[in-house]
Amino acid sequence: MSRTMIIANLRYIDPKRKAKGHGTKGLRSILRYLQYRNDRQDYIPEGRQERWTDRGLGLHYKEILKNCANLQSQEVLAWSYVISPEPDLMALIPEKERRPFIQSLTENIIERYYAERGCTAPYSYVVHEAQTQDGRPHTHTHVILPGMARDELEGRQPFKNYRSRGHLALLDEIANDELTQALKLKIGLDWQQEYGLQAVNPEL
Repeated sequence: MSRTMIIANLRYIDPKRKAKGHGTKGLRSILRYLQYRNDRQDYIPEGRQERWTDRGLGLHYKEILKNCANLQSQEVLAWSYVISPEPDLMALIPEKERRPFIQSLTENIIERYYAERGCTAPYSYVVHEAQTQDGRPHTHTHVILPGMARDELEGRQPFKNYRSRGHLALLDEIANDELTQALKLKIGLDWQQEYGLQAVNPEL
């Protein structure tokens, strides 16, 4: 049985507040939570540090909210992605290097996924440096993208994700490939044996 290397999942936020977490108020609450929390217990005081990495969508939750509203589609106000490598793998990365490691990994995954879908989109993300209950590093990112993306041929278009069309499988494939390559560059091939993946991608 293969072990999970990385979780890369997504959800959409509806422009209308049909349920908790949707609509402009719902997105605002999500963005505030992401900006000021690492997890449910760890509160980040306002103004203590810059939290968002801006790739065109904004550096503060208010700016990100405004840009998502301006770039919403009829069905999607924003897309929320989580990029979360398995804690045992993050434990192999020296503590001081985990933040730049997850930042580079996140950008490579998101930009490659959109490129392979034939488009680009502005985004912002925040790094959460939490821990599991047994003390392992649960370093992960939350990424926000708008409902519209710029198609290479047709300009700005609604961006949709369908499991039935292979979109989620593509995201999972890209995430695993990018993490494999990043670990290879950072710590060589020893991580495969330590993680119990001796027979996986032996050529990498």
